Amino acid sequence: MLNLIFGRSKSGKTTYMNQKVVELAKNGENRILVIVPDQVTFETEKAYLSLLGAKLSQNVLVLGFSRMCDYVFETTGAIRKAPADDQTKALLMSIALEEVKDNLNLYSDKALNPELAKLMLSARKELSLSGNSKESVLNIAESADELTSAKLQDVYIASEAMDALLTQSFEDPDAELSIVADIIRNRKIFDGYYVFIDSYLRFSAPEVEAVSALMAQ
Repeated sequence: MLNLIFGRSKSGKTTYMNQKVVELAKNGENRILVIVPDQVTFETEKAYLSLLGAKLSQNVLVLGFSRMCDYVFETTGAIRKAPADDQTKALLMSIALEEVKDNLNLYSDKALNPELAKLMLSARKELSLSGNSKESVLNIAESADELTSAKLQDVYIASEAMDALLTQSFEDPDAELSIVADIIRNRKIFDGYYVFIDSYLRFSAPEVEAVSALMAQ
């Protein structure tokens, strides 16, 4: 059952949630998952240590979405390629643009420019975080004006070429949460857990996908 807690900032939402978590832990429940932004996971763990003590606080698993990726891969033993950092992705995009420069509509003469690689990486990341597939770019391009259509088609071509290079040896951190959502959904890792989510203003599309996988447990 889904329960939503509404209230203004500082109105006591987190306090109310913590009371429910403490109540469950003290009643012997050990399948409690609390999801908060990664930057406050340590602070949240300290809060439960203070509220529950060293033993009972172990009943509460505190994760951010990045830590959730680590936890799921470690728990399941699923194969995880080395994540591509920003420098690696910039290099791969530069190589990809050089390979497909003759196929680009608008940017063929700028394919070797490092600034174009940055632009394409930014567009590719925005697509990932918004939940739009590369294929959807082509659909939008069909109904766009000529200039916008040419730009979108170039984004698609460059992204496809980069993905082909990336997947050979690396994992894309921008897509990792979607992979984790599939693992959660298929392996029922959090089946039977009480799940609490706090301190988020909004969610990216991959985060929504992960939450949906948790709710389906």
